[in-house]
Amino acid sequence: MIQPSPATAALPACQARHSGRLVAGVPGAIPLAVGLLAAVTAAASDPASVYRHDGEPAAVVESLADADSGDQAGRAERIVSAALAGLARQSSISARVRQRVRIGGYSMAGGGRYVQSGLGERQRFRFESMLTTDTPAEEGSPRAFFTVELVEVCDGTFCWTFRRHGENPAELYRVDVGRVRQRIESLTGKRPSEPPAITPHLGGVQRIFFWLREWFEFDRVESSQIDGVPIWVVEGGWNKTRLGQLLPEQAERIAAEGGLPPAALPEGLPWRVRFSIGKQQLFPFRIEHLAIPGERPVETEQVEPIAVLELYDVRLGDSVDATAFVYDPAEGEMVDTTDTHLTLVGPPRP
Repeated sequence: MIQPSPATAALPACQARHSGRLVAGVPGAIPLAVGLLAAVTAAASDPASVYRHDGEPAAVVESLADADSGDQAGRAERIVSAALAGLARQSSISARVRQRVRIGGYSMAGGGRYVQSGLGERQRFRFESMLTTDTPAEEGSPRAFFTVELVEVCDGTFCWTFRRHGENPAELYRVDVGRVRQRIESLTGKRPSEPPAITPHLGGVQRIFFWLREWFEFDRVESSQIDGVPIWVVEGGWNKTRLGQLLPEQAERIAAEGGLPPAALPEGLPWRVRFSIGKQQLFPFRIEHLAIPGERPVETEQVEPIAVLELYDVRLGDSVDATAFVYDPAEGEMVDTTDTHLTLVGPPRP
C-alpha cells in the first residue's frame, strides 16, 4: 500500500530505509510495511482458504485458459489486469486478512478484515489490520513488544486512514473522495454514464493491487492450487523506470542492466512480487514480496518471501452490513491530505 507506517490511501508513498535515511516513493501498495520498513518478511502458512461465489465465471476467465504455455509475460499481464478490473466489478467482497512480517531483527504477525460493497460511485470499503511485533532487546533485557494498527474506511464522501504505532500518538488522515473523482474525470475528459470505481485510487485491497501493477511488470505465470482451489501464481519484477525514480543514485546502472540484482536493493525493498489469483473469478488470495532478508551487504542472491498478505474466508456477492462503512474518528488530530493525494492520482498503465 504509504510514510513511516503501513500503506494508506491518504499517504500512498511508503518509505524504505536506505543508506541511513528514509527514501520516499515506494508505491502505496504495501500495508504490511511498519515503522521504517517499506516491505516485510515471512513465509505464508497454509491459508486454508474458503472461497465461494454463486455467480458464473466472467468471460475473461475463459480467455485466459492455458496460461502455462505460450507468451508468459503477455498472459501474466492479462491475468493481473483482469484481476484488478474484477475487484472493482464485484458487488461485494468480505474476507479475513492474515499477515506475517519479518525484516532484519523485526518479526510481525497479525490480521484483520476487508469489506467492500457497491459499484461505481456507490463503492465503499473498510480495511482493518493489527500487527504485533517483537524486536530483540539488549542482552539480558526482555524483548520489546508493540503493535501497529491500521484502519482505512471509505464512506463515499471521505476516505479515512487511522494509524497507531506502538505508544506513538495516533495519526488520522482524510482524503476528499469527490475531489479524487473530479481528478479522474479531468484525466479522461468526460464523465462516463456508469462511473468506474475510484477505489484503486483511494485504498484497500484494490489500492494495494493497483500500485503493485503500476510499479512491477509481470513475466511469469503457472498453475497451482490453494486448498484444492485452482489458482494462477503470477510473478513480476520492477519496472526499471520506476525503480530508477525510487533509487536515483543507481538510475544509470538500472538503465544499463535493466534492473538490479536482489542484493543491490536496500533492506526491506522487494525484488519481485508474487500473486496467487483464483482461476474462477480472478480473486487475489495471496500477495507476497520476494527479497533477500537482513541487513546489507549480503553474500547470497537467494530470495524468499519477505512479506505475505493473505485473504481467506472470502465471500463474494453476499449482503454487507452498511454500518461497516460508517466512521466516526474518536481520537487523533485529523490532517486533510487531499492535495498531496491528488498529485499521485493518474491513469493506470496500459
